[in-house]
Amino acid sequence: MNEDTEGALINICKALKRRADLLGGGLSALQEIFQQFDLNNDGRVSRAEFGRACAHLGLSLAQDELQLLLEHLDATGSDAVDYGAFCAFATSDGDIVTMPMADHMWQAACEALELQVVNDPSNADPRFTRNRIRHEVLPLLADVAGRDPVPLLARHATLAGEATGLLADLVTDVDPTDVKSVADLPDDLVRLAVRRWLTGQVPGPPPDQASVDRVLDVVRGRAVATEVAGGHRVSRSAGFLLFESR
Repeated sequence: MNEDTEGALINICKALKRRADLLGGGLSALQEIFQQFDLNNDGRVSRAEFGRACAHLGLSLAQDELQLLLEHLDATGSDAVDYGAFCAFATSDGDIVTMPMADHMWQAACEALELQVVNDPSNADPRFTRNRIRHEVLPLLADVAGRDPVPLLARHATLAGEATGLLADLVTDVDPTDVKSVADLPDDLVRLAVRRWLTGQVPGPPPDQASVDRVLDVVRGRAVATEVAGGHRVSRSAGFLLFESR
């Protein structure tokens, strides 16, 4: 985050505090302010509403400045600020961090929504890869890029999920156990069909990618049989796949 953006965030935070104090302070005052900013009452302050709110607070911002501010306050990648993020920011005492929803802001957001906060000590344990990504990798990405990478990653994940869903619809009626019927289909579609088939064989989480790739080798004739996650076996006989549960 550059100094100009951080300064603007701090000024907005201070202006919100002044207005909240005039209304008696506390979360009820913040809720009233949020409702004043949320002109269409959809529970979020959009880009246009956010710009008008800043102007109403006496802050003149250029469009690029407004964009940067919104990116730092938008915790969900929805191009808007929801009530929880708004309250977390407004109660942050000007302590602006690169990640818009750091631990203390999540706690403030939960308190604003009257949700009980439960602290799981495993979330700070560096033995878990997810924690190192959260506490080391993501802050480094944010520092190098000068912006929060989480909304971008969330948007890409959403788009990837939608694309996968569209592709999955194409193989709804495909039977990967009939090797001849999928001979002319591209590998990517056959993988989706294989994953769906394997998922239906054994209860539990979906199969890992390595298992799917090994079964694809069986479908394509590059292998006669293979083992998949859980110790189960998939083999090929007379042009059809056989699943043997172990």
